[in-house]
Amino acid sequence: MSVKLVDGQLDFLKDVSKLSEASDSIASQSLRSYVKTLEETQALAPDVVPRTVSVKSTIESETGRVVDDIS
Repeated sequence: MSVKLVDGQLDFLKDVSKLSEASDSIASQSLRSYVKTLEETQALAPDVVPRTVSVKSTIESETGRVVDDIS
């Protein structure tokens, strides 16, 4: 499973998972299972979306056309 997270998202999901312990429904059990699996996966291979994007594009002065891509 490869899931990209933003900063703080896993902590939020863990908090929601703790709150779901009041219920024993299938949805709550599935949520807790998903968050547990996600937490284990992120511990082994964190895949977090970066906070910023670096734009390094070259623009032709004559035409205004973008020569390079955004990285």
